Amino acid sequence: MAILKLSARFALCASLIFASFACAFAGEEDFKNAREFTFRDGLPNFYKKLNDAKSPVKIAYFGGSITAQKGWRCHSLQYFKKRFPKADISEIDAAIGGTASNLGAYRLEKDVLQYKPDLVFVEFATNDSGTPAPMLTKSMEGIVRHIWRDNPRTDICFVYTVTFSSLPAFRDGKNTGATETMERVAARYGIPTINMSLEIAALEKAGKLAIKTSEQPPERVSGAELDTFAELPTTADGKIPFSADGVHPHVNTGHVLYERALERSFAKLEKLAADKPHALGEPISDSCIENGRMVSFEDDKIKKEGPWRITDNPTRIFKSRMKSVLEFPPNSSVSFKYRGRNLSVYHIMGNRGGSVDIFIDGKFVKNEKCFDGYAYDRLNSFEILSLDKPKTVEIKIVVSDKTYDKRSILRPKYAHLFDKHQNEFRQFKFNPGELLMDGELLD
Repeated sequence: MAILKLSARFALCASLIFASFACAFAGEEDFKNAREFTFRDGLPNFYKKLNDAKSPVKIAYFGGSITAQKGWRCHSLQYFKKRFPKADISEIDAAIGGTASNLGAYRLEKDVLQYKPDLVFVEFATNDSGTPAPMLTKSMEGIVRHIWRDNPRTDICFVYTVTFSSLPAFRDGKNTGATETMERVAARYGIPTINMSLEIAALEKAGKLAIKTSEQPPERVSGAELDTFAELPTTADGKIPFSADGVHPHVNTGHVLYERALERSFAKLEKLAADKPHALGEPISDSCIENGRMVSFEDDKIKKEGPWRITDNPTRIFKSRMKSVLEFPPNSSVSFKYRGRNLSVYHIMGNRGGSVDIFIDGKFVKNEKCFDGYAYDRLNSFEILSLDKPKTVEIKIVVSDKTYDKRSILRPKYAHLFDKHQNEFRQFKFNPGELLMDGELLD
């Protein structure tokens, strides 16, 4: 595997990067065109605390599977530790694969705010790629407002990643629907944003990078796999292998390119260090989820019928995320009275999953499957209620006794697991952990 020289790579995309920086400080913003970095109000409190080095500094990484990887999250943490050796810096790993901002707005308190972060990186653009703009505004703005209601001196930075599906937009220098919506929220609140995708898109457009390739990079890069200035490996045809699946970057290539974009932006952000509390003002969305919280299904106000139990499997896998996971077999149910605007269920999606019928005020609303094409247990959520104004409702969730063909739903590469683990796939259970709400349970 060859090595791509640093100077040649930068020559290909320098004009794009410098242009994106140049317009970052312009007056009225253009949300259609993508920029690598937009300063806005910067990260003043975070850098002041780093410079003072008088008390611990905590960085929260709030996002999906790309943030959960040992990639840009780990690279950037090491960067800050090297850049500010006198500061006591630690991370809050609040990334959960396959989840978006709609879940983030509810789990924020438990997974991030209770640990008192000084900076929160928010990375949901990839998993929010199909989210309608009003819904995305509601969750992203809710996250911002919740953070600043908790502590107005906590700084926030939105970061954007690239996938094979978002590449065409970034290749043309345009925002995707998700990043455009997030830019509008960021502009409203003065939040800096870093689009880590643009250099990658420029390299791919120039024929110097493969967004998806079966050829893997070596485990080490010049003996310094975490050195973001090491030269990047290339495949036999001279291209940087970004990822194997078009989504999750290789630690030694794609994530290194992400980190370089971050460091270019950090150099600008570092120039502003001040004690500057953030002001909220009026929200964009009157129904934004700024009071999101989680309530355990063990709560006494939730009536449980049927042979339910608290299960240790798969609870132990997600013990850092959920207080407990309950197990409900077919024909069992939960019911409760609720007042609020938004309500969802936080549960385990996996091989044992069945489906549930949801009733509101005695009327059937929809059926939700607790299973999809991926053959492993993971955290997920489904929505029950989304209203503009608070309302009092009676909710009942019934575990269906209807089975369905799981094998036909599995993605082709997982289909062979059906025969190997038939015991699991032939179960049709409901494994909820917590209710996600911005209201309250009533007696």
